[in-house]
Amino acid sequence: MKRRTIGLSLSYLNMALGMVFGLFLSSYLIQMLGDAEYGVYQTVTAFTNYLVLLEFGTGTVITRNIARCRAENRGKDIEKNISTVLTITIGLIVLILIASMAFYALFDGIYAKSMTAQQIVTGKRVLLLTVAYLVFSFAEQTIGGIILGFEQYAVRPLLSVIRLICRTALLASLIFFFRYAEIIALIDACISLAALVFEIAYCARRLQIQFRFGSFDKQVLLFSLPLCVALFIQTLVNQANNNVDKFVIGVICNPESVTVYSVGLFFFNMFSSLTAAPISMYGPQVVFDVSKGLSGEQIADRLCAPSRMIVLLGGTVLFGFAAAGRQFIELIYGPRFEQSWLIAIIIMTPMLINMSSGLLINILDACNKRMSRSWVLLATTVGNIFLTVIWIRKYGMIGAAAATAICTLVGQDIVMNIYYHRVFGIRIFRMYFSFFRGILPSQIIAGVAGYFVGKAIRGILASFLASGCVYIAVFCILYYLWGMNDKEREQLQKVAKIVRKR
Repeated sequence: MKRRTIGLSLSYLNMALGMVFGLFLSSYLIQMLGDAEYGVYQTVTAFTNYLVLLEFGTGTVITRNIARCRAENRGKDIEKNISTVLTITIGLIVLILIASMAFYALFDGIYAKSMTAQQIVTGKRVLLLTVAYLVFSFAEQTIGGIILGFEQYAVRPLLSVIRLICRTALLASLIFFFRYAEIIALIDACISLAALVFEIAYCARRLQIQFRFGSFDKQVLLFSLPLCVALFIQTLVNQANNNVDKFVIGVICNPESVTVYSVGLFFFNMFSSLTAAPISMYGPQVVFDVSKGLSGEQIADRLCAPSRMIVLLGGTVLFGFAAAGRQFIELIYGPRFEQSWLIAIIIMTPMLINMSSGLLINILDACNKRMSRSWVLLATTVGNIFLTVIWIRKYGMIGAAAATAICTLVGQDIVMNIYYHRVFGIRIFRMYFSFFRGILPSQIIAGVAGYFVGKAIRGILASFLASGCVYIAVFCILYYLWGMNDKEREQLQKVAKIVRKR
């Protein structure tokens, strides 16, 4: 429990630093490189992100398998699981390289109308470096899953903090002297390689793991395959929802439009990372609970406290951004990026509902039922791609965001909750009431108050400060008076006592 708390704390520290550094870097890189050069980088990475589909969730699979072996006291089977999943990872890396070579060969023809000759040359260089980054990242995900499977919760978050600091320092310094998009991809590849080497050394020395490929086991493969395929489909859904918009905009419109849309996605990704952090941390616990025979309703009740924390953090970001985000974007990026604010809000809103119950995904993994969720999301993603292509032509970037939001609402918020109710017997309305009670109403009221205060003030800086302060003040008062439950109030009092003593 203590190690998980430390791991979560480091994860949120990494996210806080990521938000601060990310805001600085995105604005800095756009200014240093220009809209067109940065747009080329975003356009290429929009495609290469599709190669993440081939990861097949090897990190999650090995975490689940190791936790299961430890829960059932089958320590001897851990080596077979590691060997099997590592073999799968190497095979997937080969597929990534083949797909990358094919895209590289077709690059000129795909972007002949939307990019200049020099931009195409730059894009192809970025592609090669980004592929190297993806290969190292794939291997790192698997090794990191091994570390998490042994409940070493703090290792990867701490490594992420170090990586973030190094990446920010290197980018800020090198881009100042070398204003090329290739520098971004080069730094990412080098840092990812260094992280991979560290995690391999940690597993070998601290966990006493010997990486062997001779222990490949067909039974482990057959047991892991359903979750691998399910995670592949789910990653397909996530990548389509997050990157198909940029890809289509890059083909139909121009790199400058991709840059504007990417700023909106940047805020959405920060929000998504913030709400998704606890999911993997609670995976081993849910595996143990399922092995003990707890029902879906009982497990959901045990996940109520961390789910309320997700709502508290995610909802505060969403409605605070709705209140003061427009002014903030204009201050950081300039008035031409005002549309990025609306894009982010449209995509973030249905995702808050989905992520508030995101810990239930661990039940699917423990019961080997992730495939059901993946098929549902795949169906809605096909609709997302169809709507995106049509609505971009009619409504521009807002149409692309709206298509993603609608499909998220249908697939992840409605259909999946029906599945949780029918298969695991979870009372959905009762569950959401316990998650949202007192928190969400306070956030909505505070967001509306902050928004209208900001609209009443003309100066951008003054409007941002006023709307932000009003939001924080109104939410804190409402949440403290009637939003907290007894446990949360007790924890707050403990923290207050510690602060007073120090």
